[in-house]
Amino acid sequence: MSKKPTRREFLGTAAATAALGFAAPRLYAADAKASPNDTINLGVIGCGARAREVIPRFKALPGNRVVMVCDVNSQRMNEVREGFGDGKATTSGDFRKVLDKKDVDAVFIATQAHWHVLPMILALKAGKDVYLEKPLGNFIGEQIVAREAAKKYDRIVQIGTQQRSWEQYRKAVEVVQSGRLGVISEVKVWDYTNSLPSRGSPANCPPPKELDWDFYVGPSPLHDYNPNYYFNYGYDWYDFSGAGHQVA
Repeated sequence: MSKKPTRREFLGTAAATAALGFAAPRLYAADAKASPNDTINLGVIGCGARAREVIPRFKALPGNRVVMVCDVNSQRMNEVREGFGDGKATTSGDFRKVLDKKDVDAVFIATQAHWHVLPMILALKAGKDVYLEKPLGNFIGEQIVAREAAKKYDRIVQIGTQQRSWEQYRKAVEVVQSGRLGVISEVKVWDYTNSLPSRGSPANCPPPKELDWDFYVGPSPLHDYNPNYYFNYGYDWYDFSGAGHQVA
């Protein structure tokens, strides 16, 4: 692109692109034949704490490498490049550049929740397989659109709800599905998570120089920068996160 688009221009273009009706080419990253050297080339979108925790799990498996990393925070992006990109991965603050890269077979999306669905749909359209961190989306409506996109473009999509793979959860699912408990009409859940001290109520302030705050806000209502919006997403700021309670 010859110039950086305005926020309004980008959102309009992304929404229109996501709604287009033609199918992406069939290049399955899960098939070793998709890459000439039998290696899956991975693009990382979102370089925060979750990405740093999960990427080593990918790299511990044979046959994959990180070839491009992306984040609206240039400092985090460069740290992930140096830590996991073998010194050769390219970088961009715009996730669309990752999708444009022809040798990227699959993308790992670990952005804030409000930036999950749009990159996922555009990645599918670009012929990429997707590993997407939880939650699938921030609202039920966009999650339905994301599910339909996965069917339409016929790509591999995995959501990172790793607890569903733990033994105790799998056994619980088996018991429920077996019918041994009869017809379940009510479920009660207790979730005590008050385990962290409050981080206070800092005032709005200019964003750090390494952060493209406008792009970070993206499809959400525009807010002035506040450290809690960016660093403390677990506080359930519903414009950015909080969707753990709404996953379909």
